[in-house]
Amino acid sequence: MGDHQAPKTDPISKLAALLGGVALLITLGYFAVSFQATIKKNTLPDEVATNPKAPEAETEQAAAEAVTQTASAEPAAETGAAPAAEESASGGATAAKGADLYATSCTSCHGAEGQGQGMFPKVAGLPHDEIVSKLEAYRAGEQVGPQTAMMAPNAANLSDEDIESLALHLAGDGGSGGAAEPAAAASAGGGDAQAGADLYASSCASCHGADGQGQGTFPKVAGLAHSEIVSKLEAYRAGEQVGPQTALMAPNAANLSDADIANLAAHLSGGNGGGKAAADDGASADAAAAPAGNVSAGKDMFTAKCASCHGMQGAGQGMFPAVAGLSAADAAGKLEAYRAGEQVGPQTAMMAPNAASLSDEDIADLAAFIGQL
Repeated sequence: MGDHQAPKTDPISKLAALLGGVALLITLGYFAVSFQATIKKNTLPDEVATNPKAPEAETEQAAAEAVTQTASAEPAAETGAAPAAEESASGGATAAKGADLYATSCTSCHGAEGQGQGMFPKVAGLPHDEIVSKLEAYRAGEQVGPQTAMMAPNAANLSDEDIESLALHLAGDGGSGGAAEPAAAASAGGGDAQAGADLYASSCASCHGADGQGQGTFPKVAGLAHSEIVSKLEAYRAGEQVGPQTALMAPNAANLSDADIANLAAHLSGGNGGGKAAADDGASADAAAAPAGNVSAGKDMFTAKCASCHGMQGAGQGMFPAVAGLSAADAAGKLEAYRAGEQVGPQTAMMAPNAASLSDEDIADLAAFIGQL
């Protein structure tokens, strides 16, 4: 028998088998990529949807937590509301707060103890209500006195609590203040006349004259009623607008104590509580009670000092009013008020300097002449 030979493989068959395998691999790869894309398309990034109902559950859980937090917050709010309401009711103002505020904002001008210094008035011991009303007026920008321009900016930012605290501190007793009793004693005629004479000689005589008769633009002060002197000096000390001399008098009166004022009043009034000016009825009542003047002497003085403005017959001219027709008492009252530096009317600034050096006799003579015009 002959040799056995292996069957021959057709090259074309081999190529066909190879191409079939490649096609199968490509098909499987396509299906794998498509499957992966489908998975990615239906899945959120970085999350695995393990439970389709989770969002709804989370919403319900959040709502439950919100209700719980609200319920727990309500008692806390109620607890905190009580002290807040309590503080609001009391205002939170205390004398201690006032002392701290005064130390940081007021001492540089009014002194550490509120006794005043230089042109800045004493504020310690003022009545509680007066301190409150003045600070509120300054805060509102109202004209209080010669210190308004300096005080208004400092008071502008004060709260009601600040003002109340300052008042409690400065008044010392939270009520009427410490100045009320000394002032009452002074107005009743108290004071040491000799101590007042010494103080007057060192502080007042250079302007008002050694005997208080006035000189130049400075009015006569001797013989004024004790209560009137006390009242005016206290007003000047407090920085209130008294008359055309306020700008000069306020700084000088700023450091006067209640005892100083009582002593000056005792000296200048001559120990007479009534003085020469009626405290209640004004200068006109005093003039009515004064002895009648000399008409002829009054005419001479009127011609020399008054006619150039008011006219020879007192009929007035231009801006100067008529004085003819005034009663002697009315003329005397006005002249005494001008002499004392009181605010009488729009002509005070011109009349006060002219009346400042008039004696009681001069006023009586002028009044007698004017009264018969």
